[in-house]
Amino acid sequence: MSDLSSTRLTALRAGIHAASFTAAPETRRIGAEVELLAHDAATNRPTPLAGAGGLIAKLRRIGAHGGWREHAAYDGTTRFDLPDRAQISFEPGGQIEVSSVVCDSPTTLVQALHEVVRTLENGLARDGIELRSVGIDPHNDAPDIPLQLDVERYRRMTRYFDAIGPFGIRMMRQTAAVQLSVDRGEQPAERWRLLNDLAPYLVAIFANSAVHAGRDTGHRSFREKPSSARRKTAITWRASACPA
Repeated sequence: MSDLSSTRLTALRAGIHAASFTAAPETRRIGAEVELLAHDAATNRPTPLAGAGGLIAKLRRIGAHGGWREHAAYDGTTRFDLPDRAQISFEPGGQIEVSSVVCDSPTTLVQALHEVVRTLENGLARDGIELRSVGIDPHNDAPDIPLQLDVERYRRMTRYFDAIGPFGIRMMRQTAAVQLSVDRGEQPAERWRLLNDLAPYLVAIFANSAVHAGRDTGHRSFREKPSSARRKTAITWRASACPA
């Protein structure tokens, strides 16, 4: 970034602002991303993504019976499309991410997500894998979890975060969340501000991550404790909700 002129930076900022805060027709559509920790039920260790017995191979087996379509994302990582329901991808520590299709109501959204998550839970349980909907891994510490998506984007992020403290790789490899997406509407700046103002209340309501690395942290939401280092809200119209 140091080689960018102030004029160029100003132009980039203006472009981001225009794309995010230009008024749009008022609609009530909603979507969500649900992240889940996938642990070996016997050892409480994260399930490896790669290999014959890895998480990707197990989801490939589940998807073969459900009409899922497997493809490679822009960074080469594996994703699964569930027609008219969701897309399944992965986070750097092996967390499963379920991204819903756009829905016309919260009720429709919740029904669609429940269907997908139940399919994952039931299919993976047969292999001794438990999906955990908690804000942060209660059993393992970040340095003990390898970078499972070994792509350039996450290697760069790891180097940057390692240089400034422990919270970056914790966010990348240990945390899970539900992220809500809404249309920006006719007053996008006001809606963006409202979502940011609501975020602390939602964190408090859904806080469920008091345990980390096998010990009680003293915080109902240990995931949110280092918020200044790894907050995942706002400018892409996502409000951090549960799990916290």
